[in-house]
Order: sequence, then C-alpha cells, then structure tokens
Amino acid sequence: MKNIITIAVICCITFATETINAQCSVKELKANWKCIETSYKVKDIGYDLYIDTVSNEYCAIVCYTGRAYTKIPSHIKYERERYTVRGISRISANTIEILIPKTVLFIESYTCFSSGKIERISFEEGSQLRIIEDQAFSDNKSLHSFNSDMLGIFNIPDSVESIGTWAFKGTRVKNLRLPKGLKVIKYGAFENCRRLETISSQNEQPLIIDNSAFYNCSSLIIAKFKDIITSIGSKAFENNVLLREFKGKIRRIEPGAFRKCINLTTIRPYYYADDNNQFKDVIFLDSCNIGSHAFDSCVSIKNVVTFKIDTIGEYAFHDCESLNEESFGSSLKVIGAGAFNNCTQIKKFYLSDSIKYIGDYAFFNCKNLEYVYGLENNIDKIELGGSLDVIFHGCSKFDYNPIERKYSVFAKRRILNAINEWQKKKEYETTSEWRKRVTEENRSKYLSRLIEETKQEYIKIYAPTTIKCSIISYDADAGVFEIYVDNLNNYSFFNPSISEIEKKHAGGSYITYAKVPHNDAPKFKEQWDSVKIEPQYCIKEDYLGIASCKYKLDGKTYESPILYDDETANIELNLSPLNIFFGEDKNSITKLEKYDDTLDKNIPSVSTNNNKTFAIIIGNENYKEVSNVRYALNDAKIFAEYCQKTLGLPKENIRNHHNATYGMILSAINDIKSISEAYNGDVKFIFYYCGHGIPNEKTQEAYLLPVDVSPNNTDACYSITRLYKELGEIESRTITVFIDACFSGAQRGEGMLVEARGVAIKAKSAVPQGNMVVFTAASGDETAYPYKEKGHGMFTYFLLKKLNETKGEVTLGELGDYITSNVKQQSVVVNRKSQTPSVTVSQPVSGSWRNYKLR
Repeated sequence: MKNIITIAVICCITFATETINAQCSVKELKANWKCIETSYKVKDIGYDLYIDTVSNEYCAIVCYTGRAYTKIPSHIKYERERYTVRGISRISANTIEILIPKTVLFIESYTCFSSGKIERISFEEGSQLRIIEDQAFSDNKSLHSFNSDMLGIFNIPDSVESIGTWAFKGTRVKNLRLPKGLKVIKYGAFENCRRLETISSQNEQPLIIDNSAFYNCSSLIIAKFKDIITSIGSKAFENNVLLREFKGKIRRIEPGAFRKCINLTTIRPYYYADDNNQFKDVIFLDSCNIGSHAFDSCVSIKNVVTFKIDTIGEYAFHDCESLNEESFGSSLKVIGAGAFNNCTQIKKFYLSDSIKYIGDYAFFNCKNLEYVYGLENNIDKIELGGSLDVIFHGCSKFDYNPIERKYSVFAKRRILNAINEWQKKKEYETTSEWRKRVTEENRSKYLSRLIEETKQEYIKIYAPTTIKCSIISYDADAGVFEIYVDNLNNYSFFNPSISEIEKKHAGGSYITYAKVPHNDAPKFKEQWDSVKIEPQYCIKEDYLGIASCKYKLDGKTYESPILYDDETANIELNLSPLNIFFGEDKNSITKLEKYDDTLDKNIPSVSTNNNKTFAIIIGNENYKEVSNVRYALNDAKIFAEYCQKTLGLPKENIRNHHNATYGMILSAINDIKSISEAYNGDVKFIFYYCGHGIPNEKTQEAYLLPVDVSPNNTDACYSITRLYKELGEIESRTITVFIDACFSGAQRGEGMLVEARGVAIKAKSAVPQGNMVVFTAASGDETAYPYKEKGHGMFTYFLLKKLNETKGEVTLGELGDYITSNVKQQSVVVNRKSQTPSVTVSQPVSGSWRNYKLR
C-alpha cells in the first residue's frame, strides 16, 4: 500500500474534513449499518447480516462460497426477515465463475485476492454496483473476463462510481470499457496489466485518474475518455511504451503522468476523434496544468495546442526531441526548471504576458531555438531561476544578448536588490539608528546615487575599449559629417518583428555626427585615421548611446552638433511605499516590546539522528501590499530550531524560506518532490507555513498569500487545495501538515486584509489527500491571534510548548488534543474571542494517525 506521508505546515485556520464526491467508499455506504449476524450460511454461501438504521432496510454481504460456479441470490431470508444482498466480500479459492445480482452495491477489498482459479465474473442486467474496493481482484492471473462473454474484455457496469486501489492490478484485461458513472480510478487500479491494449470510456461527468492508475501497461495503444478528466495522477500512464493516442479533456496532469510514453503522438479532446486528423501528432490541452516530468522522454510528440495553462512543471517536456514551435496560451505563469530541456527541434517559443517565472535550464540544449516571443517585453517582471545564460544554456542559435543588454533589464535587478539590502537593519545598528536612517527622504537620495552608479557600471561593462568609426558623408550646408560607429552594441537579432529602434542598434549600426567647418572638412576626411575620438556615453532608447563626441586633429577639437539626453532617470522602478516593520529579528524585526522568551531560549536537545526527516519551513511576515504578520519570522525561526535540536533533524535537512514569493513557494514544493525521489520514498517530511492566507471572495477557496502579491489577485496565490493535492502525492513514510494562517480575510490580530471588506469570509474547506495529517489554527471565519506576551502566534506557541515539555516524544494525537484545548482556552482569556484549532486527516490514515510521531 502507499506509504504514509507526514508534513508540518502552519497556518491559522481549520478545515473541516469533507468527502470529495469522487472518493466513494464502502465505509460511507455502510456508515449507518448495524451488524445483526455474522457468517450466517445458506447452502454453502456465507452472509454477514445488517440493518440500515436510517432506511430500516435489511442488508446482506456475501462472505464466501465453496462452489466452482456460484450465482449469488439477490435476496435471502433470515428469521422471517428478507435481506437484500448489497455487497460481496471474500470469495473462495475454489470459485471459477460467479454471477453477481443487480442489487449489489459494492465489492469489498481483497474479494478474490487469494483466488487462483476465478476466471469470469458476470452481472445481472441493470446492475447497481457502485464501488469496486481496493485490491478486489489484484494480481488474479486467472481472471480473463469481466461482465463479458469474450476473453480479455472487462466491461464494468455503468453504475460504478469508484474503482479502488490496485483493484485490477496485474489481471489479464485486454480491452477495458469504463462506465458512464465513473468518478475516480484510484491508485494503481490497473497497474501492470501488461495485456491491456485499449481503454474506452463514456464518462458523463468529471473523472479523477489517480496516481499509477495505468502504470506499466506496456501493451496499451489507445485510451479514449468522452468527458472531462479532472486530473491525471502521477505516473498514471508512465512506461506505456506503445501508447499512441489519448482522447479526453484534461484539466490537470500530475508529475510523470505520461513519462516514457515514447510512441505517444496525440492527446486531444474526444470530440475531435473523427476530425480527419486535423490535430495529428499534437497534444491538445484545454485549461490544463502540467506537472513535473509529465511528458518526460515522450520523443514522438510534435506539437502542443492549448488555450489555458497556468504552470508547466520541472522537466515536463524533457527529451521531447520532436517538439517544434510552441505556445501555451495567454495565461501561462510558470515554466519550471528544465521544462523543455533537450527539446532540440523547437525553433520558436511564444510567451504570454502573464509569465511570472522561468526556472534554471528551462530551455537547456534547445539547439535550434531561434527566438522566444514575449521574453523581451516581459523580462522586467519575470522572476528568473538563473541568468539568461543558464536558462538558455546550449541554445547556440538564440542570441539573448539584446535582452540582457537592455539597460532596463540590467539596472532594475541591481537597483531593487540594492534598495532591499539598504532597508535591512545592519548587524550593529540600534533600532533608533535604523529608524533615523531608513526614511523616504534618505531612500530617495540613495536611489539617485544608485541610479548614477548603475549607469556608470553599465557603461563600463558595455562601452568598447576603442571606438571604431567611419565617415559616411558630409552635409556642406550644415557643415556636419555623418559618422558610422561600427562597434557599439554589437549583437544580432533573430526576431522578425524587430522594431526600427532595435534595427538601428543591431549589428553595431549606430550613427553619430561631427561639426567641422568647410575649410577644415577636406583635411578632416583625408586624415580621418589620425583623428582621436572621445565619446561621452549615455543611455539612449534603453541601450548604450553616445550623448556627445569630441574629435581631435592637429590641436583642433570638433564636437557633435547634437547633445542627446541621458534617459537613465526614465527607468520605471515601481518602488512600493516604504513600509518597514521595526520588530524583532536582525533580518527584519527588532525587539520593541518585551515578552516571555523562555520557550525560545530553553530548547531541549536530543541525541537522536533523525537524518531521514526533512523540514520545509516558510515564514511570511513582511508583505508589500498588506499589513505584516506579527511574529511570523520568529515563529518560523524558533520552529526550525526545535526541528534541529528537539526532533533531531540535521541542519542541512531544514530548508528555511523567509518572506516567500510565489516562485519560492513553488520551489519549496518541488524541493520536497526531489528529496522524495532521491530517497525512493524512504523519508519523512515536516512542512511549516506561517503567514497570511486569503479567500477568493467569489469561489471561497482558500489560498496562501505570497509576500509580493495583492490579496485581490488570488490567481497569483497558492491554493490550499493544490497544496494538499501535491503534498498528498509525494511518496514518503509520513507527512504532517501544520497551518498557521487566516483564510477568512482577517489579519493576525485585528482588522481586514482588504479595506473594502467589512466582514470575515468562511473559506471552503480543503480535503487532505494521500496519507496526510493536517493541523490548522482556527475554524470557519475565526481569526488566528498573536500571543503578544510570548512573542509568537498563539497556535505556534502551544505547538512549541508541547514539543518543549515532551522533548519531542509526543504522538500526533496528544499534540492535537493539547493545542486545541490550550488555544481555545487562552484565546478566550487573552483576546476575548474564540479561536478553535483542529486536526483533519485523509481517509487512509483515519484509524491510525493518532499514534504517529514527528520523529
């Protein structure tokens, strides 16, 4: 079974456990059943008998049979009551064929797991079967037909909503027909079905295909899904080396979903199936996000057609060597590291105006890439994982020098980084000195000096050592020589839509002038090689220009007739109003008020070497668009120290992210994935978040708020649903999530994040996935409060206090009880308002999580 995952994320809100409609389970169907009799026998067939306490229906579950052929009855009688057969449980190893009545709603886990003989399973017409549970027929090598008279045909009844984990793993299915009512195909349901050739589905509602659902189905050629696929899970179709075509409207593709599908050429919506191959050899994606390594090594894919994609994950199209010109629509925000690594046939790439992040080596070794449309216009607002030289390393035909040489690109990063460093408190600077130094007036003065220094640095780097010029012509009326400068801004452009300004700079074609009287003009021209040229450089049209020039010959000096204005000051920096919180840590806050820091100083140390546990810690305190989160950096800092000293994590296993942007949050999640892969899942994680959360006012969905994003723009935030989804799919031994943030729209303490909003919002509850335990700090529309006397958020304080008291030897059940009880009591006393933490868990760990530990 899938390993348990433990992550620690901290945010101040609670999510009630809810059931996703697609995650159907027998446990839910039997929630109101009360057992009356166990293993009651009728003609060698055993039954467990129940009564449904809500509907008063008498129900039966078939337990076993010793017959080679068994027709399960739809009803039986027991003590004058008529029981409807609703479920199938264990089936004897002697059974070869079984007929299941239409009354059956579910087939329980391990039903035929021990059977080496069962060959055929049939259903009465009008079957009401809804759920096939985990490992129902897993690795049953004899099963060759399911609801069909033909060998290898698996025709699952249309009423089925859920196919469980490893339900048909390793069976002899050849042609699979999926039902209309299907909502979810769970983890590894058809894994290692090496005879499977075709999948057809008439699904009439959104479908979830979970991780590894069709992993290593090495004979699969075509898969057809009629309607929307909400998500295709990690490794869902990996290693399907014969898969050529996939039809379905995909909304999300998780990491490695189609990795090593080396013959895959076509993904397109079902309704294009008979469109005369209009979209031959393409991936046609509609409103889809693409996970890391999703199409890694899919060497046959030639084109991607899409309308709306937010994220392309790391190495998503790595080694897709047949890909050529690509555009991913107008909403693409993130291109992960190595996304198009070694896509050697791409010649042109089209970026949207929405692009926000491009990772390291995103286009590594795209040796035929000639131009990236949109890069130049958006470069000033893109967060880059590395320099352009790193991102486009090995792209020998793509000259990105014109973009890097733009003064605006060169200057903005240097100036903004310098301003941010200037605003920080220095190591030996007192709070009063800091306050006096960091003012709007002083920043303005420093900025003016910084702009001039940056301009001189730019000129020093790009100005030629010796300027080379040649005379073009002489205007006798004006007394001016037109002079061609042939070594200024030497680079070439591949952009066919290049502007006239850029053409003037391209290849060094720069024009300047010299004013020379008529009498001196002949000599000036004849002795041109002896003329000493002294240019005065400036910034002109965002590149290096010549403001003026002196030409010296035989003791005479001639000057340019035109003095060009220096455009350095025109650079748009968009500096935000100075908003610095003079608080507590040397990195961002200094202690202004005294508080009890006993927990911070007296941290228990243990000798445990917990070297297979990793902590990802995000503390967001200093926000650009909204108020700061008081004590958030201290929360994150001290929690990290407890991870190292009390939980025994090596220092290098703790990844701290302070004041995280959207790109930094993505990197943190990808870091977890990479660690998991390196350890083959034999690892535990602690993921901690402390900072603002925000609800979307229209959808009520909850988001983590990056420090550089406005709360009005949730498109640039990281949703809790996505967080649970991505963490839940990471393989590890345990994952525990602590969240200390408010998703009601309130800020930590008092007031609202958005001034126009007068009331708190109750955000939608997100559902933990995989094997996950989630600790959250407040419920519904409550606020998560600070504990001013202790210098922490109240939720975080009691988390740390319990770790301190127990020296880390505490179960998650004990930890949850302690935090919930103490925060509820203390918040009412200190804040006179309620704050109710809670613990929510995913279905797979609902019976065991309380005994888990963080080390």
